[in-house]
Amino acid sequence: MKKKTLLYAGISLIVQSVSMAVLFFLLLPKKKSLANTFLAMSAIGGIAGGICLYKHAKKVKEDRELIEEFLGSEELGEDMEILTDEEVDEAEFC
Repeated sequence: MKKKTLLYAGISLIVQSVSMAVLFFLLLPKKKSLANTFLAMSAIGGIAGGICLYKHAKKVKEDRELIEEFLGSEELGEDMEILTDEEVDEAEFC
């Protein structure tokens, strides 16, 4: 669950930023003083959300490279063949 915290935080900050931008555009024609506040909060939230999503993507890429290095040059998306020994009986292990 901790691995996806940055993803969830980034997405929620981006959504919040978009909703504040909509509020800015709704209040702008009425010349309300809160319009500039919503614009500033939208910009800050968008930047913070973008940073969170960037860090999450960077971490996922590092993890993927580590797994590829550990497994070799095999692609992770392919189904790996499970090797079985058909000559050995399960009773021998008990």
